[in-house]
Amino acid sequence: LIGYSMGAQTAKILASLLQYGNAAEQKADPNGCSGLFKGGRKTAVNSITTVCGTNNGTTFADDIMNFVTLFSGSRETTDRLAAAVLELWGVLSQGTGLTFLIDTRMDQWGLAREPGMTSVEYLSNVMQSNMWKSNDNAFYDMSTIGAKKLNATYKDNTNCYYFAYSAQAS
Repeated sequence: LIGYSMGAQTAKILASLLQYGNAAEQKADPNGCSGLFKGGRKTAVNSITTVCGTNNGTTFADDIMNFVTLFSGSRETTDRLAAAVLELWGVLSQGTGLTFLIDTRMDQWGLAREPGMTSVEYLSNVMQSNMWKSNDNAFYDMSTIGAKKLNATYKDNTNCYYFAYSAQAS
């Protein structure tokens, strides 16, 4: 596997799941659990090469969060500001032909954009979503704190070679 940027974490998680599985997923649906979550496939991935990967997170994500939180006063307010920016984009793009661009692809949060739904309606749903109360998002995973948690949760595949290539800019 080759992973670029956050793809580094994605590749590591995949290799870990293939070897170890996921007990919570197995418990949730013992009979219908996907093979991905059953584990036992430690030789499915021979090596992972990451290019500019967020293997241990990136201080850039931390810096952005800290900078915005400095002005907003709290993480919750920072998340609400991010949602407000999305909502503003939706309002400003009405009638411009750009409304098709706004679909966050966050169906797991119940945020599927329905046919005929305006950007304002869709972004209103985004603003009120429980996702803003969760760390289950890419921005958190790419922070140094989130990456540390991912690395603790998903162990290295013992049958896999890991290579990392870094760069000053990508």
